[in-house]
Amino acid sequence: MNGVVYFVCRNNTFYACRTSDGTLVWKKSLGSPLPYEWGFDYYIGSPAIDNGTLYIGSADGNLYALNSKDGRELWKFKSSSLIRSTPAIDERNIYFGDCSGKIFAVDKSNGTRVWQFSTVGDTLDNEKFGFDRKAVISSPTIYKDKIFVGGRDGFLYALDKASGKEIWKYDYQVSWIISTAAIKNDILITGTSDGRFFHALNAQNGKQLWRFTTNGPVWASPVITKNDRVVISSNDGYVYCVDLNSGIEHWRYKIGPQIFSSTVPLDNSIYFGSDDGFVYSLKTKEVKQKPLASMRRAVFWMKDPVIQSFRNGMDVYIRDYFIREGYEFYDETDVKNFLLTRIKSDTASAMVFATNYFLPSLTADTLGSNVIQAYMKSGGRIVVLGLNPAAYELDSAKKQVIAINFEKAKRITGIPYRYKDLRTHGGFYSSFITEEGRKWGLKSSFVGISGMSLDDITTSLAIDENGKATAWVKTFSEKKHSGFIQLYLTPDRLGELPEVQKVAEYGLR
Repeated sequence: MNGVVYFVCRNNTFYACRTSDGTLVWKKSLGSPLPYEWGFDYYIGSPAIDNGTLYIGSADGNLYALNSKDGRELWKFKSSSLIRSTPAIDERNIYFGDCSGKIFAVDKSNGTRVWQFSTVGDTLDNEKFGFDRKAVISSPTIYKDKIFVGGRDGFLYALDKASGKEIWKYDYQVSWIISTAAIKNDILITGTSDGRFFHALNAQNGKQLWRFTTNGPVWASPVITKNDRVVISSNDGYVYCVDLNSGIEHWRYKIGPQIFSSTVPLDNSIYFGSDDGFVYSLKTKEVKQKPLASMRRAVFWMKDPVIQSFRNGMDVYIRDYFIREGYEFYDETDVKNFLLTRIKSDTASAMVFATNYFLPSLTADTLGSNVIQAYMKSGGRIVVLGLNPAAYELDSAKKQVIAINFEKAKRITGIPYRYKDLRTHGGFYSSFITEEGRKWGLKSSFVGISGMSLDDITTSLAIDENGKATAWVKTFSEKKHSGFIQLYLTPDRLGELPEVQKVAEYGLR
């Protein structure tokens, strides 16, 4: 403000410096920090400014009101613990939380308490959990007659602004709410830590409207842009942009390291910091993709397959990603009908198997060949993300794999595996993208298995250190890009699903 930037440092000192050259205007000590062994994260509260007065919470447990010109103390309010929550200000009051699990409203003119609210965290003993379930470090969000604030107790609270009484709370099942909510048109957006998602709630009643799953905790706060886009970063190293009303993804950008920083939109750019020590600027632009014409894109998933190749919700994450991208969803009740219909059609199509399992109805010889082979021979495309599911010998009653038989996979899918046993599996090897693989959309190296001889496939997308293809395409039709696509995906690589999508659609647009 007025050519001065204000900030607090870990030494519990408040600084005012000129924006032009960084020279110090004034500094003020904010007291001696209170002991707090649970605060392992990075966060320190930021100052809020209103009519020339700075309001800042301190590690000494006080909320300070300072003159912005010289740092002179106007008043201070004593809370119950450290204050890391950035204050929110309306026409009369200041709202903030502290590390004891309390939320306060304080008269901004004189520092007297208006009301105090105790979260669930205020009643908890961190020693019983081994981690912090008390602190409120997110900043409250003021919206109409309510304020919204989350805590490390795993709840987001909607409180009456005038009285501090609870209107509703949303239970995140212990997962921290460090993110500060953003709200527009009664749609509230916030992220959660170990829950690894951000979502939209109805600000009036707390009902969930949509949820977007990430591959890492979300500590950063969302922003809502003027064109109704939600932009938010995650500890999985991505910045995401989704539609405010539907949660449908518009784009994501991979930085690499963890991102704790919230994003700041300005004009057509987005600014944020990353754990790699850099500040980034992304240029945003609405890009219209080439139309898919009548291409059919589908994803298969079933709730309880005989064998679950993808564990810990990985299959659900894959399914939800492709549904957000506009893929038709099929389960065990209708997947066969989809493939049979496509056999009789000239329309290009692709099916991604989010559940890495081929139903017996797809592998039985009913058409002179099975449905899987007939579909690929007619020009369809199948994409698998794990070991060829046809290779599993299963005990259906016990839902166990009793053997891996690549002769079976060869018979069902027509892939010419050289050996029927684990010699085909071959072990785990570093794999590197080929030039053709880059054309198809792959970018990231990975560890692959079941390397194929280049003579036995049509297109190599990645080659392992032994010179065998670990990501590849095998065509069964004169239609150039049809057939079987073998890729490998592990839980730590779910952020690469956009690459999988590019491969699935390559040449079909």
